[in-house]
Amino acid sequence: MPRLYLIPSDLGNPDCMDPRLVETITPIEYLIVERLRTARRFLRKIGDKRNFDEEVRWLELDKHNPNVKHIRKTLQEAKSTSQDVGVLSEAGNPCIADPGSVIVSIAYELNFEIEPLVGPSSILLALTGSGLSGQQFSFHGYLPVEQASRNKRIRAMEQSVNAYGATQLFMETPYRNMALWKSLLNQLNPSTLLHVSCDLTLDTQWIKTKKVSDWKSESVDLHKRPCIFAIGRKMRMK
Repeated sequence: MPRLYLIPSDLGNPDCMDPRLVETITPIEYLIVERLRTARRFLRKIGDKRNFDEEVRWLELDKHNPNVKHIRKTLQEAKSTSQDVGVLSEAGNPCIADPGSVIVSIAYELNFEIEPLVGPSSILLALTGSGLSGQQFSFHGYLPVEQASRNKRIRAMEQSVNAYGATQLFMETPYRNMALWKSLLNQLNPSTLLHVSCDLTLDTQWIKTKKVSDWKSESVDLHKRPCIFAIGRKMRMK
């Protein structure tokens, strides 16, 4: 039975990747990716020496509107010759804050075996580094761009923190980080804990959790830097 491999990519530092990853990827002829150029660059960095034009069959996916017909056709074609298929994320793990779940759903319908591979996840790295609850947590992806809707979502997340102690994680397009940061400081209760993980795995990595009231007296520059944000409350020890 053919397999669908869910292939992670680095968060900017290829040294964090499992060196055995290339051994799994190299035999895979069919690759579904978000951006062809980025995917080829990543595969070269981890040591894939194939002729990509002749030895790989690519399907470039529109992350905002994945073409289900093209995905199904690619998977059916691979299955007809018992070929495995790889799904390569733009950054981190497939299916988390990217359209990979659509591919996995179709693969299940076609009786593929699913094989997630180990790699860095900015969401899990941020959660583990936050000091906030890892017992209950939610990831919200991108918050609304429109300010009123964004503020409403922030307040709703804080209500979940207060009601259940559940950590709330979310992200933003890097060039809009500072607008989100301003909204967080304006909307959250001063005692709420606010976490930011910035430039994860890079030399410029910066990870910190503080009360909102403390953040207000600190100048931060998150502009155009990949970040994961989280809000929560202090863990209660019995």
